[in-house]
Amino acid sequence: MSISIVSVFFLEVFFSMTMMLTILHCKNAKLSLFKDNVPGFLAGQIGIYFGVSCIGKRTGAVMSPNIGFCNVTFVAMVQNRSDVLPYLASYFIGPYCGSLIAGIFVKYVAIPTIRIIEADKELRKLEFQTISTASSLNTIKTEPMKQGKKQYY
Repeated sequence: MSISIVSVFFLEVFFSMTMMLTILHCKNAKLSLFKDNVPGFLAGQIGIYFGVSCIGKRTGAVMSPNIGFCNVTFVAMVQNRSDVLPYLASYFIGPYCGSLIAGIFVKYVAIPTIRIIEADKELRKLEFQTISTASSLNTIKTEPMKQGKKQYY
């Protein structure tokens, strides 16, 4: 292969992370753009296709430690060549690192951000209800005075 081992590692990390972010966002209902699972599944498939299309000719688009380990060792045995064996660590560790980064991002950034946004929406909704309730009470208090009746509060 004409690409460096470090480049293979970073490509595998990045595209594995992208794939896992797509899957994790589709899995979590609050993070997903769709309420139905079918569009989420299609988004996952499009994400995987995108990743494979981008790095397929450069690294083989492994994005799975199992496939990387089995494929690299199988190719080395069948074709009786050892030039692919140095890439084994990149194919094995890269997807783990990408998945770990995606999981940390979803757990500590995406989900807390959604919670903050939902809490802000609830606060605004409560403020709006308080304002509308106060204005409706003000209308009730002033209406009898318009009719000329005296009210004692």
